[in-house]
Formats: sequence, C-alpha cells, structure tokens
Amino acid sequence: MSELSKGGTDEDREQGDMLLEGRDRLAELRERRRDLENGSGQRGMSSGESERLQQETQAAAFDLAHEAMSAEAVKAFVKLKRAEYAAKHAPLVAPTGAGMVVRPPGRACRPERFADLVADSYDSPSAEDSEFASEVAGERSDSGTDAARHCFGLSDSTGEASDAEESTADGMHEEGARTPDVNAWKKTKLKDVHNMLQDLKKADKRNMSDVERTESILEEFTSEHEGNTAQIFVDKARGVAVAVTLQSAGMKRLFAAFPEVLMVDSTYDTNCNGYKLFSFVVHDCFGKGQYVHHALVERETKDNLRLAVNAFKACNPQFNEVKVVMTDKALHEKDVLAEVFTRGRQLLCQFHVQQWFSKQVTRLVRGSPEEKTIVEASMAQLIDSTSAKEYDSQKALFLDLLGGNKQHKLYQLFVKNWDNTQDEWVAYRRGNIPHLRNNTNNRLESKWGKLKQLIKSDYPIDELVSSLIMIQEWAEDEYVEEYNKPGSRPPFAEHRELASLGAAVSPFAFDLVAGQFKYALSSDANYVIEGAGEDAKLRSLRSDQVHTLNTKTYKCDCTFAQTLLLPCRHVMFYRKTNGNESVLPPFSLLCPRWLRAHRLNDIREGPVNTGEFEYHIIDSAESVAPVVAPVKKDVKYSQAKQLTDELLSLLSNQPTPTFQAAMRWLRGFTKSVHDGELENFAGFVPDAAADLDKVLPSASVAIAAPTQIVVPASDDMDLEEKAPATAVAQSHDDITARKPPNYTFTKPVKNKKMSKKAHSKIARLQRKMVLRNLANLCEGGVPSSTPSASDIDNLLSTNYSYHSVAPALEKYDLPACDVAEDAGLRLLREGEELTLDDLTKRLPADKLTYALTILPLRGADQFVATWKEFGAATHEQLLFLERYVAAKNQLSTVDHTAEWVEDVSWSPVDIEAVPVMFWAPLQEKREIMQQQVRDLPLQLSVIGGEAIDGHSLLSFRRSQWLSTTAILVVMKALALKYHDVGVASPSFLEPKAPDRKRVVANAYKAFSPVEGEIIGALNFGSAHWVAFHINVKSRQCRLFDPQQGAKKYVKLKKSLSEVVEPLLPMDTKLMYFKYVSCVQQDSDNCGIWCLVMLELTLAKEKWHKELYKLAPYLRLRYLNLSLDYINDRRLEGN
Repeated sequence: MSELSKGGTDEDREQGDMLLEGRDRLAELRERRRDLENGSGQRGMSSGESERLQQETQAAAFDLAHEAMSAEAVKAFVKLKRAEYAAKHAPLVAPTGAGMVVRPPGRACRPERFADLVADSYDSPSAEDSEFASEVAGERSDSGTDAARHCFGLSDSTGEASDAEESTADGMHEEGARTPDVNAWKKTKLKDVHNMLQDLKKADKRNMSDVERTESILEEFTSEHEGNTAQIFVDKARGVAVAVTLQSAGMKRLFAAFPEVLMVDSTYDTNCNGYKLFSFVVHDCFGKGQYVHHALVERETKDNLRLAVNAFKACNPQFNEVKVVMTDKALHEKDVLAEVFTRGRQLLCQFHVQQWFSKQVTRLVRGSPEEKTIVEASMAQLIDSTSAKEYDSQKALFLDLLGGNKQHKLYQLFVKNWDNTQDEWVAYRRGNIPHLRNNTNNRLESKWGKLKQLIKSDYPIDELVSSLIMIQEWAEDEYVEEYNKPGSRPPFAEHRELASLGAAVSPFAFDLVAGQFKYALSSDANYVIEGAGEDAKLRSLRSDQVHTLNTKTYKCDCTFAQTLLLPCRHVMFYRKTNGNESVLPPFSLLCPRWLRAHRLNDIREGPVNTGEFEYHIIDSAESVAPVVAPVKKDVKYSQAKQLTDELLSLLSNQPTPTFQAAMRWLRGFTKSVHDGELENFAGFVPDAAADLDKVLPSASVAIAAPTQIVVPASDDMDLEEKAPATAVAQSHDDITARKPPNYTFTKPVKNKKMSKKAHSKIARLQRKMVLRNLANLCEGGVPSSTPSASDIDNLLSTNYSYHSVAPALEKYDLPACDVAEDAGLRLLREGEELTLDDLTKRLPADKLTYALTILPLRGADQFVATWKEFGAATHEQLLFLERYVAAKNQLSTVDHTAEWVEDVSWSPVDIEAVPVMFWAPLQEKREIMQQQVRDLPLQLSVIGGEAIDGHSLLSFRRSQWLSTTAILVVMKALALKYHDVGVASPSFLEPKAPDRKRVVANAYKAFSPVEGEIIGALNFGSAHWVAFHINVKSRQCRLFDPQQGAKKYVKLKKSLSEVVEPLLPMDTKLMYFKYVSCVQQDSDNCGIWCLVMLELTLAKEKWHKELYKLAPYLRLRYLNLSLDYINDRRLEGN
C-alpha cells in the first residue's frame, strides 16, 4: 500500500494523505466496536446506536477501498490487463486512428503464389504469377482421362499421357471414376470434409447400437494387455448403464509411481448422452498431470461416485499411499473419497473456493454491485494468506466491510463452514504436506481443456470411449519418450554436483533443487547451526526462523522439503558447513518419484493387477422403499444440487430462444418459492404439498441402501443376470452375431450449439490486489515521509524501476557540486567517520569515474578522495553517488521515452499498404506502453532465465542508435512468434579465438539442437548493424546490409563461414544470397531495417517500399514487442 499512499505529484501526495486518514478513521471505529463488545463503552447503548456504529464502519471501509481503487497504479494495472485481453482475443484488424481506413473483413489467409512457397525465392525478380496460374488452375476438360490425369498429377511435361498413365486412367474408369466425380477445378470446403467423416463413421458403425459398439471397443481394449481393465455398471430397475470405468496398465503403473497427490473432479459436455466424465490425475516426475482413471457416470450421486472410486481402489493396491486428495467443495464427492482414501488429507481447489465465495456474496450481501465485488475480493484474499497474522488482518477488514456486524448471515456462514476448516483451503496451512505445489485442480482442468479440443459434445458414448483410449495411448507414448531421454545437460560452467544431479532426476526436479543449491552456496545463506546429534536446528539470521532437519535421512521440516519431497537449502547448507563429501545428500536418499532411473517410473513394465472387461447389475437407490420421515436439510441440498447440475448441462446446450424461455420460467419459479406462492405457480393444492415428504421416495443416495452387486448363478443368463465378461479376444463376426444387450445409455441431449462468451477476470485481480495492500496498510504504521541516504542506497541496490524509485529520488534530491580539478587522494584519518547520510551534494559523473579509478584495488576503504569544493568522500560514498547519478540519468531517459511514446506520429494510410503482420493497435496502447516503460527493470537482471539490461531497451526512442540488448530482445520475440527459429548471439565477433566465438554464437542454443531457421545481427565498427537469415534445410543464407556496402557483405560472409558454418550439421556448406530490396535512406535506422528484413524473411513476405515512411511507427512497434516479451518472461518466471 506504500505505492498507493506515496507519490511524486501533489495529487499523489494528497491521495496518500486521504488513505492514511481513512486508515485512522477505520482504526478508531474498530476500537469503539471492541470497547462495546468488552462492555467498557457507554452503558446501555441502544440498538439504534449499535446499528449506526455498524453503518459508520461499513461506510468508512468502503470509502477507503474506493479511494484505493482510484489510485493511478491500479488504473494503469487495469488498462494493462484490458489491453492484454484485447490483444489476445480481438480479431486482427488494422490499427485505427484519425483518418484510418479499415479493410473490410475477408478471408484470413490470402492466396500465395507458387514462387512464394519455394524456399528463399520470393526475393527473386524472376518469379512470375503465370507459373502459379499454370500449375494449379488447369483447364476444364470433357475427357475423364484428362480430368483424372490432372487431379492425380499423372501428366508429364509434354502434356501427353504415357501408356502407364493411360492404363491407370482406364482402371479408374473401370472402378467408377467419371469426370463429374473428379471436380478438380472445385475447391474443397469444410462441409465436404464433414460429409466424408460422417460417411466413414456410418460405414464403420454397421447398424450396431451404441451399447454394442461400446462393449466391442472395451473388449478389444482389455484384450490388448492383461493389465487393462474396463467395467460397465447397469441399473437393474431401469436397464440403463449408470457408470463406465476404464484404466489401462500404463495408468496403473503411473499411479503406483506417483501416488502422493491425486486430483479428482468431473466435467461435462463430452458426449451427447449427458454422462459426466469423472477423472483421476496424478503429478508425474516431469511436472505434468497424467490421467490414471476414467469413469463416465450418469449422474453425480454418491452411489455412482462410489462405484467409480471402488473400481479404482480394487485395481490399485497403492491407494493407501495417497497423501493429498485435491477436490472441490462438493460434499457428496468429499464423503465418498474420505471413505476410500482414509490416510490422505483432502484439500480444496482454491479456484472453486473463490467461486463459492462469489456466489455467497451475491446472495447474502446487500448493496451496490461495486460494493459486493469489494467484499468478494476481500474474501478471496483470505485464500492467499501467507501467515496467521495476514489471515487475521484480512478477516478483520472483511468484517469491517460488513459493518462490523458479527451476526451478518455471510459472516456467520463463513465462520461456520470455512473459518474452522482453514487446513483445506488457506495457503499457509498447507506447508506440511506433499502437495507438490498443487493448490488448484489446474493440471486436471488443463488436461480437460486439451482433451475437449479432440472430443466434441455430440459424440456418442462409444466414440468418447475410443477417443479416451486413443488419447491415453498417446499420452503414455509421450511419457515413455520423455522418460527415455538422456538426463539434463547443464552448461559446462555448472557445478559438478548439479551436473550429476541433472542426469539423475527429471528436469522439473532439477530446476527446483538447483535454485536451492545456488542459494545454499551463496553469501545470502546466513544460518546458525544449533544442537547436535540426530536432529539439528538451523536458525536464520535474517528472519529468525528455526528449521529442524534429521542428519541421517536429511529430511527438513521447511515448507519446500515437506511439500516437494526434495532436499532443501537448509540440508545443503548443513552438509556444506559440516564438511561432507558433497553439498547434495546421496541420491539414494532422494524420493524415488523424482529419479529418472527408478524402476517404478518406467510404465512399460512392472506388476499390475490382471484386468478384464466385465459388467455388473446393481440395485439403484430408486428401488429403495419409500421413506416416511421428513427429508433432512443436507439430503434436500444433495437432491437439489443433483437436479440443478443436470439442468445446467441441459440449458447450456439449448438455442437462444429456448434458453430465454426457460430462464423466464425459472425466474418465476424462484420468485414464487421466495414469496411462498409455489402452490399457485405449480398448480397443486397446499395439502398435497404438505404430504410430499411422506409419499415420495427419496432419490438421495445419502439415505439409500448401499450399492449391491448381483452375483450371477450361471453363465448363460440374460443381461440382467450375466456374469462378468472375460477379456477373451473375439472375432468381429462373434461380436456382431451374439445376442444384443438389453440395456441402454441415457437418451442423447438435444444439442443445438450456442456461442459461449468469454468474461474477463481483470476486475477481480484489481480488487484482490488493492484489498491485500489495504489490509496491510490498516495493520501497519505511518510510513516515513523523507527517505535517508541509506534508504536510497538500499533501493538502488535492487533491480529498480522508474515507479519504485522516482518518488523517493524526488524527495532525496542532492544539488550538484561543480569542482574544477580532479580528485586528490589521502588516507582516512583516525577517528574520521564518513557515512552516506553525511552527503549533501553530488559530483559530476566524470569526476566520480576518475576518483574511483585512482583508489587502490586493495584497501580502498582506507583512502578517501578529496576536492577543495566538495570535501572528502569514501569509497562507499563514491559508489553510492555513482549509482545515484546513474539512476537520475536513467529516470530522465524514461521520462523522455514516455514523452516520445505519447508524441510519436505516423500516417495511418501508409500502414494500409504494408503487410498485415506489421499492423498493431499502437494508438490504443500508448498509455499501456508508458506504464510498461515505467515498470521496466532498469538494471541488468535475469528475467525468465535471460540476462536483460532494461535501460538499454529505451534506445528505440526517437532517432537513437539501437543497442545490442534492443536488437537481441526483438530477435528473441520473433523467434518465439515464428516457431522453430534459433537466435545467434550478436556478440560472437568480440572474442578473438575462433572456438570461443562459436561458444558465444551458440549462447542461446540456436545450434544445439539446430533449429529449422537461424537469425542473427552483427555490429560492425560499433556503429552499423547488419543481419543474416539461415534456412538450415535448404542450406541458404540471406545477407543484409542496410547500406548495401560490398566490403561489409564480404566481411559478413567471412564471419559466418568461420564461426557459424562449423556449428551447423556435418558438411553443411551455405549458399549465400544478398538481400538488395531495401537500401537505407537515413543515418539512424540501420538496426530497424535489419529487424524488418528478418521479420519479412521469417513471414515469407516481400519488401514494401511504403515501410520507408513508417520508421517512427516501426520503432514504437518493436518497443512494444520487446516490452511484451519481457512481461511474458517475468510472468513465466514468477
């Protein structure tokens, strides 16, 4: 909240003062409420005065929240998120502006000439459109032979058919091919593809019912491997399949190898029959989710879920090894899972918790929509609490937003259902179990998202089952391929222990341990070892936290070790300090789930329970005798939720008129229940309604008898009494000739597609951010108004941005001191103390540089630099002044860049003439880019695994010569945009040794393995950029010098021959071509034209002379591209 309460302008300071006043007002009202509750306030306070105090508290809390929401930083955050959402989901159109002409919507893909499709020939003036026309257009012929020849490519260069071609054409005629059937001159439509697929499906089904086809598929599935298992459960009374389960041998081995975390949930819209897909997912050693069980259930009742879970339990004896079960808030689902996984701790998906909070706020909170969203954000922030103190602070703010009324229905519901179950959903209460950082069911949801790209909602059950089996086979093949890959290959400069670790564990585990390892060896690891014997204690000198580790097993009680089952920094620090052979513990003590070579992790082999295809007849809950007693509240909830879930699935697939009619009826039904007039709405008398509980049998599984499996008496019974089918391979004739089963799946749901609108989550993120900071503000003290030199030094020692240091540097402004001569040098006198806070003036940058150079390398702290006008300065003070002056200059550069972003202009008409690839909504993104520039880290830092000097990116402004960082970041962004592209380092000319040059050229792994295309740029003479593009497959290299200088082309070709060619596959000899279409017409934009030509080459586009007029626009576009790339890398790193 300090960012919200501080600011550089008068408006910012005024807003900060208002926030502090609001905090103090809220603290005063809290104290009055506390006195009232403790009885120390005014005796006999009336209920009216109590309500007035609640209203004042609520009003003060909302006023404070609204004030925080209006902060400039929050507004900029919202604009940035909205721009990111628009850029991701908006259609591709030309940037609009004053006088901009927008092209009408048309086909997304433009027709390409044949010459454009030939590698690297699009820059040749010999390519003509007539070639393409003669190749693909053809002439309509009345001869069936000519049509067939043209369609299948049988004609030779002379246009006359050979004897073999004539024979082939005659054979096609004999098989029924005719000229009208060829339609060579017609384009294939998507409808033609759909018709072809429907014809193939119809031929494949052979008039079999979906039940017969499903049984045939499952029998084939179980016969392929003895460990494959499939079951069908049939409701005896209705003759309907209520559950279908399947599990392959590979899924069983995956669960046996990774049983610690089990993610469970169900999804809908996967089949036309309305069955829910109930799936189990585990977290494998590579950090990915893997399916280990599938079940299709007719409805999500306890009976049906119990069938699926018990089927999983029967096939997997390792079910007792499950430590964490991740699920949602469905009570019936949690109860069934608790019956089986008795040793596992159930965690709630935090995303589902947040959804529940949102629904309850909407239902129980009175007020405007904006006030409801603030209350919702306050509850959502409780989920992310990192400590008990933060949780209590946010809970107190939540109560303030409800007016301090502890009798509020929402607060009472929260205390009753959530406050006493913090272990299941609050972040800081999960640090002692191996959840592997799974706080949501995102891995399961992600796999469903990918699965639904291949599975459609109109699939019958048999197509869904066959698709699930096929997709699972692909997933297992990918896992085996990843398992058999060699271990990680760290850089040669990597620590030898990490190199050994990379070969032993998965890349996912390696990255986690490597971070702990590097921290343990760094100077930041500052621990004191206390105690001796088997249990040692490490106390942090930074946070004063104490962690206990076992010196035999090297298990620590810290969050990292407990949640990830990996060695932590405390273990490594202890072994380093204790003088052990290695910093890492022996690999034999690592958890087997992370070891690549462990036998359990190889799912190709290993013991599994023998499986088969079988089906069971069950007695459903509907057959239970009627219940005379009234229905309990929890049973009513379960029944209502079951029906509403089914209703949601039905309504989401109806056309708009049907949906709107149903919604009108449901609104009337809801109002009648709320007003107590259901009898009038439904049309039955009150007496009948009163007797409902006494005559209607309950369909709830909560009061139903347990599911019973009917044991058959003989093998030749009908379906209702049939024994489990064995997994014996049968011929197709046997399967189709046998007696058809006399059960069915539920009737398909009429599915008329509706378009689903995407809803942005930006407002929720904004409110959570503000309320988190607001709670901290209300608990914290008043911030200091004037920073000291030590504060500034600490600030500049970090990787700061404009926003993080500008307000402080504005308050801490040292005046310049003009000195005439260079610094002198003398020893520090005895008793003389010069601190940073003693500085009152700053020196010019050149005088600082000279003073630092004359100080000796050793013992610099014993000398001081002196000036007559300035006085003496220690080494520490000089370094501080150097950072201070550099920061002031960088902030000035940021201001100039932000002004340029706002003022730069171009002609919108010129953009219409260039390729669509250069279009970007820059007019709308100016404010967002200014915000990104001010948020940019200005120092050299590692962002997403890459070292980037943020200040150097600002060279895109005006007519600045592009820095190496600017060129490199844009090339990396282009490589990400156009896949299979590698980037050669622009700095490989700096070393003198050829071998060293090749190492530098491959710094970004463009040659290991070799990508399909390689791009690069080189700086000749520290003042001119040239570029090159290599197509590895065609062995062609395009050279580009914006000035088209012959000597530079010779130098560039020589450099690539000596450095780059040896890095390509063996015996690769490049063919070099010059790119002569573009000639630089100015003295400042050589780097820009290099980037333009590289992007045109990657996109297979030709040069357009109109690009000369768009140099300012292109500079702004590439600045935007580089800023977006850095933001994406920072998000990935976080």
